[in-house]
Amino acid sequence: MPRDTSVNRSAVSRSPNSLAWSMQVELAGEHATRMERLLVDLVIACWLEAKYLESVSADPGRGSLEVAGFRLKHLESAQKRYLGALKTLTSLRALAPAGLTPGQALRLHKEPECQRA
Repeated sequence: MPRDTSVNRSAVSRSPNSLAWSMQVELAGEHATRMERLLVDLVIACWLEAKYLESVSADPGRGSLEVAGFRLKHLESAQKRYLGALKTLTSLRALAPAGLTPGQALRLHKEPECQRA
């Protein structure tokens, strides 16, 4: 049965930088706290590292078996860091009290109403 790969094709055709930017916007949300923004940056950095190491370790033509083993261990470590960063971000969001995270943008003053003449 043929699979629908339209999502995969669009993701492959985009550059890693544009994917990272869209992931950052989506993960951070509109009103992220400073800690959430730091963790989102960490998630994106770990994701970029893991993707780079996946592409490097996918080329079997370079180096010896020892080098391939080193690359695989490096990739596994990067994937663990990525998953750890995601876990930390989701834990922060689950444990943070709802009253301490901004739900909407704060307004310090009311907008002046137009006076009718």
